Amino acid sequence: MHPDKVGLPVGRYKSDNAPVTADLVLPSDEAELVPYLRDVLYGAAPVLLEGLIERATAEIPRAFPGVDVLATLRRALSQPLRGGKVERVSLAGPQELVGKGA
Repeated sequence: MHPDKVGLPVGRYKSDNAPVTADLVLPSDEAELVPYLRDVLYGAAPVLLEGLIERATAEIPRAFPGVDVLATLRRALSQPLRGGKVERVSLAGPQELVGKGA
């Protein structure tokens, strides 16, 4: 796919030797923490999740000293995406889903 042809920003490519990273800039309002983390974690490439969770685990206590980090991450990962639906992800190809109620 050519991202620029469909209005998306051009991504980094392995051939460019660019590091694959994701930004984690915590909101200033504690009430926005769980929705922010949910959006960042659900939107991140799988290869980035471990690093994002480690950074969140380190940064949340600095920004919000009274917040239970583990409970916050659990809430962020257990809430549905905005729009009220949790996306169903399958590793099976389309032919494998036929007749399986997908």
